[in-house]
Amino acid sequence: MTKSFTAAAALILRDRNLLDLDTPITEYVPEFKSVRIPFPDSPEITLRMLLTMSAGFPTDDPWADRQESLTSGEFSKLIESGLRFDSVPGTKYEYSNLGYALTAAAISNVSGKPFTEFVEMEILKPLKMTNSGFDFRLLENLAIGHVKRNDTWEVEPFSGPGAFSAIGGLLTNIVDLAKWIGRMIQAFNPEAIDRHNSISNVSMREMQQAQRIMPASQLRQLGAPAMITTGYGLGLVVEEDFDFGKIVGHSGGYPGFGSHMRWHIDSEIGVIALANGRYAFPAMACATALRYLLGKQASAEPSVKLSQELHETQQQVDSLIRNWSDSTADRMFADNMDLDHPRGFRQFEIAREIAKVGGLLDAQSVTSNSDSLSHLSWKLPGHHGALSVEIRLAPNLPAKIQLLNVSAIDLI
Repeated sequence: MTKSFTAAAALILRDRNLLDLDTPITEYVPEFKSVRIPFPDSPEITLRMLLTMSAGFPTDDPWADRQESLTSGEFSKLIESGLRFDSVPGTKYEYSNLGYALTAAAISNVSGKPFTEFVEMEILKPLKMTNSGFDFRLLENLAIGHVKRNDTWEVEPFSGPGAFSAIGGLLTNIVDLAKWIGRMIQAFNPEAIDRHNSISNVSMREMQQAQRIMPASQLRQLGAPAMITTGYGLGLVVEEDFDFGKIVGHSGGYPGFGSHMRWHIDSEIGVIALANGRYAFPAMACATALRYLLGKQASAEPSVKLSQELHETQQQVDSLIRNWSDSTADRMFADNMDLDHPRGFRQFEIAREIAKVGGLLDAQSVTSNSDSLSHLSWKLPGHHGALSVEIRLAPNLPAKIQLLNVSAIDLI
């Protein structure tokens, strides 16, 4: 789960114009110039490729988990000794811890501070994550990692901070992780002010956008539900769930620990699990718990706060459906509307659907649902059912309707 902090640190420097995600990594980690990429037409590897697991490196669990305490000098020698590639950089997702260690080296070189110090000062401290850090010797109330051998749990020693701390070296607890998740969710609140952290809302949202599609075969191994699309963002896994919309999160695994965090942006619900057993995998338990909680929430369906513009348009459409007026339609319709359906035919269809529900009640619209600031659906109650109404606004101003669907439905 440390990788989200690594990505955030890179974006902080990007926002200060000190890093460019699309500049070759050799600009920030000169040792990488010695690396030979075994593909003649390969592009140069960039920070964006490293952050999105698409630099072409092979999956490196569990090797990387034993490299945390490498010094910067030792890491430089590792790079210069040569690196293995499984695919042409920029063409394929493959989980790589090495890519995040290289990102940390870039962060250290550009900022002039050790990666761990930069994260502590720029992210942990502003968020008041006072129970988090990278050096186990400086933290209290630590859970001890374990590994099971011959049905006996044995203590797994901590590793010290170093060149690979960026992949999973952050020590934290549920209270502090909740602050991190809260900051992630806050970035989608249009009224939120960037005053709690060095990283902007814009960059926090960027982290939570899928950048590279994850292979279905890997998702199946993780037991993921069938009706999701999943991609890797920047240090985070981003799911588009058929039932609940966007869900974001990440797992963590280390020789003595396992963890998972995930959250649903629209409902602002998150789930965290921390375990002190080697590569414990609470991801499926967290996914099940979150889906259960979302199923209990009326607001679980993807929705956004209804804008005043959309609310006023809804009221005008309600009035138009109840009492058709060509002048109102002229004012509200985009130029495609009468081309898609002649005005008289549209009016006839709406009257037919109203008749199917036995006429409309005087009651107001109910069950509004919006998944964007330009799209809205709702129900108009009738005597024997309801009208399902859907509108979509055109992209130009002032607001004009480019789509209007009206259909009779049964209410069970």
